[in-house]
Amino acid sequence: RWLPVDVAAEILSKEVAYASQLQAPGPLRYYTLDNVLSTPWTHVVQGLRALRPGREMRDVSMQEFLDEVRQDPSNPAYEVAEYLEDILVASPVPPLDVTQARKAAGDLVECEIGHELVAQYIRYACE
Repeated sequence: RWLPVDVAAEILSKEVAYASQLQAPGPLRYYTLDNVLSTPWTHVVQGLRALRPGREMRDVSMQEFLDEVRQDPSNPAYEVAEYLEDILVASPVPPLDVTQARKAAGDLVECEIGHELVAQYIRYACE
């Protein structure tokens, strides 16, 4: 559930503005910075393809990817495979309650991460 920093900043700005208009003291309110939309694994695969054009890549599930990474200590992802397995497959982080954030920022809490942005994230992490 990646959230680009510019979108996070806009959500935070809207949350602060919204909260400042509410009468105090009032009930305790929590505002979160979370994207309610998960980025599909297929977007990550396409981002990897964009990083290495011309290199043949098979479409595999996230679990298959992690299984293959664990078999090759020279793979750059080897060091974080266990961490990724834990947070993405075994016990994914549950989404936060965005009720208050939605009141303040509307649909910004539903930020679809496209192929281009995933490719940017991957380029940044891998280069």
